[in-house]
Amino acid sequence: MADDLVRLDSFDDGLSAVRGTATAASIGPTYGLHGDGIRLGDNTAYAYYFPTTNPFLIGFNLKVVDSGGSYLCQMGSYTRFQYDGAGSRVGINWYKGTLWSLPGSVPLNEWHYVEFLIYSNTGNAGYAKIWVDGILEGTATGVDFQANEIGATEGLGGGSSSTIDDFYVDDLYVLNNCSLSTVPFGPGEVVVPLPSGNGNSSQLLGSDGNSVDNHLLVDENPPNETDYVGSGTDGEKDTYAFDNVASGVEIKGIAKVYYAQKTDSGVKYIKPVTRSGGTDYDDASMGLGEAWGMHEVYSRTDPDTAAEWTESGFNAAEFGMKVSDT
Repeated sequence: MADDLVRLDSFDDGLSAVRGTATAASIGPTYGLHGDGIRLGDNTAYAYYFPTTNPFLIGFNLKVVDSGGSYLCQMGSYTRFQYDGAGSRVGINWYKGTLWSLPGSVPLNEWHYVEFLIYSNTGNAGYAKIWVDGILEGTATGVDFQANEIGATEGLGGGSSSTIDDFYVDDLYVLNNCSLSTVPFGPGEVVVPLPSGNGNSSQLLGSDGNSVDNHLLVDENPPNETDYVGSGTDGEKDTYAFDNVASGVEIKGIAKVYYAQKTDSGVKYIKPVTRSGGTDYDDASMGLGEAWGMHEVYSRTDPDTAAEWTESGFNAAEFGMKVSDT
């Protein structure tokens, strides 16, 4: 599998960062496919800038409530994924033209799943595709994009016009290293399972003074800094069981998310751990700071099979972390 999952966000944890002048109104707990989402618009952007590598694919649930139109995703100075209020449609705008999807594909005040794939290049080598609710609605090939448009500044929202106010996004993914033939994920949902039991390893010491019910100390969303697990010993680890996913789901990728800190001035790391097929697999080390912070790693494949996660494989797996000095 050549493509690379670099971002998932359910917007359900209330911690999604925004920037700009409208931050107080940015999180809308009553919006979203499953009860949450993030509200964007005037001067308000999703502050995580996607680490996109050309070409890339982005998908998210979208509800637009302002007919004035808006750019939804900024990809440099001249390339944008935007909403056309007059035509009730989404499209890619680049400095030499606009690719619109079919009219009426994204009516106001309705949730629809939008996805777009972009390969930004000059000399008529670029291309773009747009899907709405899993249906391919727009394709452009032989596109001459502005040079170096796809870089390190991709983000959702952030328009400055006083007439562009409201849209909501939910269930975001970002996929890198794609090709023109890459199949999008299609309408979907990013869920946030939490630890439901101790797993094969319970070596970390809990804030309750023991290692008996460690999963109960790391099962909050958003995180609770008053209960936790930890260790100063290199190699000690915890793994946890999680509730099963819904029957019949197709798992396109997973994110392992850690809210962690170190408690002294020395260098300290954690390694995300996946236990699958009876074997523990470590991810690369993550450096910790003395302040609490989020650390994330994404994957599309089960390390035991090197293939996409299956329902049974995920349900049998455990996930956790290991203390590391390197």
